Amino acid sequence: MTPNETPSKFQRQLDARHMQIFEKLAAQSAPHWWKDLLGLWRPSGIEAGVFGLRLAIRNGYLNFYRRGQSIARVVIDSQGVPTVTTHIKYLGLNLDSGQDKQYGKLQNNQVQWKLADGATTSKIYRGVDDLKAWIAITATHAGPEKSFVDELVTANSNIIDLEMGLPAWGDVATAPRMDIVAVESTSSGRSLVFWEAKLEGDGRMRIGKKSKQSEEICPPKVWGQLEQYRKYLSVEEHREVVADAYRSAADILVELRGMANKLGENFPLGEEILAAAVDAKLGVNKNPRLVVLLNKERKDWTQQKQMLRKDDDGNCIFIQDIEISGPFELRAPT
Repeated sequence: MTPNETPSKFQRQLDARHMQIFEKLAAQSAPHWWKDLLGLWRPSGIEAGVFGLRLAIRNGYLNFYRRGQSIARVVIDSQGVPTVTTHIKYLGLNLDSGQDKQYGKLQNNQVQWKLADGATTSKIYRGVDDLKAWIAITATHAGPEKSFVDELVTANSNIIDLEMGLPAWGDVATAPRMDIVAVESTSSGRSLVFWEAKLEGDGRMRIGKKSKQSEEICPPKVWGQLEQYRKYLSVEEHREVVADAYRSAADILVELRGMANKLGENFPLGEEILAAAVDAKLGVNKNPRLVVLLNKERKDWTQQKQMLRKDDDGNCIFIQDIEISGPFELRAPT
């Protein structure tokens, strides 16, 4: 696969038919799981609280996250039927051996899933209380890094995407996910910036010798992760496609937020996201950034940070460290 083959694969879109179906479901008087999801959606800049969800636009579908865990993947099939897919561990079921990769599907008011013997069973979806019960189960699976990311989302209303993965291209079979995509105002206009979040004690940030007997230095894994993004975004055509994708994502978020605000509490989108939806020119910063939560009392962090700032290829890495008590506002390099 060559770089020129992949840009069209990075998209953030829903077609007009999808939006019409979502709007019709949101406007109906009868209860529906789509209305429940919209009601629990908290956009960036708003605290998630006990049951709040984060929404990410994908290529032809939506993902609702709870602290980095996809609680609801929403798709509309070729027949126009909307469906939620969620891992069965969130359904409060006792998992049998071999079910760790099984997913449940919610259509209309029926939740279906497969048993260990392959048979299909179901139960009735009883409204938002069922959805909240799924969300409550995520607390047993959420790690400290994803909780840190949610603190960042709460504090920064310009975050437009989470768990973002670029497509495979060139000799890169897969690309690691980047935790955060934000829209940032610069002197030359608005630009997309990419952030990877790590905890201070994360071994993927450690620089050390390969062994006690060797003097050869083992570079931190985070360098390789950031380099894959830097290489992809260094191609002008790729940046153009990424910018188009997030202009589309911003526009969809505006429409969906309009639906959600009619259902109950009004939670506004951030000004930068609103502006990105209508901005004719959206830049893309090709240099991903690192934000680190200082969750350990490590005496060598200052030294480690200095070593991380410039990778083996001489690329400068902007690193923002944040105390465990905050504040959690992301800042641009000065």
